[in-house]
Amino acid sequence: MDAQVTAAGKSVGIEFRYDLQTHTPNTFDSHRLVWLGGTFGLQDSVVEALFRAYFCEGVNFADPKKLIEVGVSAGMDAAELKRFLVGKDGASAVREEEQRARRLGISSVPLYVINEAVSVSGAQPAETFLEALRTIPARKSVADNPGDATQACGTDGCDVKI
Repeated sequence: MDAQVTAAGKSVGIEFRYDLQTHTPNTFDSHRLVWLGGTFGLQDSVVEALFRAYFCEGVNFADPKKLIEVGVSAGMDAAELKRFLVGKDGASAVREEEQRARRLGISSVPLYVINEAVSVSGAQPAETFLEALRTIPARKSVADNPGDATQACGTDGCDVKI
């Protein structure tokens, strides 16, 4: 699997360096950092920085100082990150997401869930994602029964066009 990911990365200019990974850290604080990044609109930047640091540079996230460096590289404030990492902010939100993943049967990453209907697992070519998007069931319309949007669309609702 590492060889497949390495080849896929190389094809888009990413050099995976599994040889530099000397530790498999507990990633809970990394996930909290992603959560915090989301509160500042920096979640994508934080995820990219974490992936680059771990997979390309072999950074050990068991060291909170390394998480702070990664957060700073994604545009976050070092003092805020230091305060955050000694606290518990985001812990309950991360645990809730972990429980949701278990309920959905997710046991590996990456896994992409599209419209709560189709999932794509692992490093896949763009064609796989396009096919997944083509197979998503159409959302139910309430045009024929506007009085019961919950029954037609489920508890998450849908666009109502009457």
